[in-house]
Amino acid sequence: MARLITPGAISTLLSNPSLYSSSNDPEIVVQVVDLKPIGNSNTRFTFMASDGKMKLKAMLPTYSPSEVHSGKLQNLGLIHILDYTCNSILNQPEKYRKTMLLEMFGIYS
Repeated sequence: MARLITPGAISTLLSNPSLYSSSNDPEIVVQVVDLKPIGNSNTRFTFMASDGKMKLKAMLPTYSPSEVHSGKLQNLGLIHILDYTCNSILNQPEKYRKTMLLEMFGIYS
């Protein structure tokens, strides 16, 4: 079965700052866009989570570099968000003010 991006996923994430603040447990699938290391780091990565209409800046958990280095997680790939937290970052441009910190995710190839 082909996996599809969840329509309205970014709105759902922004309206529920963490998985546990949601009244239901929706399957949230987003596309990874602009995957890149943070600074000169080989262990921390950031990307834009996209649902096709909206984007949200996101950071991968610290255990995920092996997924990136092995090629399992790639730019334009799809991920299933299993656990997350959205935070507001002060002194950032409006489009980067909200950042999602992924806690757990699944990769669709």
